Amino acid sequence: MPRPLVFVASPWQGGPKGFRQYLTKAVADSFARGEAPIASHGFYPRYLKDEGEDRELGLGCGLILLGRCDILAVYADHGITTGMQQEISYAAKHRIKVDWRYIMVKGPKWVAEENLDQS
Repeated sequence: MPRPLVFVASPWQGGPKGFRQYLTKAVADSFARGEAPIASHGFYPRYLKDEGEDRELGLGCGLILLGRCDILAVYADHGITTGMQQEISYAAKHRIKVDWRYIMVKGPKWVAEENLDQS
């Protein structure tokens, strides 16, 4: 039986190094569910900067991959970043199933930039 192709969304931008560990656990969780996960945000930063044109290129290429997927798995224990919100909006527009997931990994709670106290 073929595995569903799943785009893994989890925090990355501007977050602590612990997000790499969280992504590893999210991908492992997807494999454990019998899925074929894609986590472009764990791959592209090796080749692109997480800022400016490089960031936009990475996000755009990620959306191309998401468009080929059966499910968008949103791992939300640490909140939703602006990049994740773009993926959620894309999935809704293209009628890709969005599955909200929590794996309860201990660690810092990430807050989107626009929600930070600016004082």
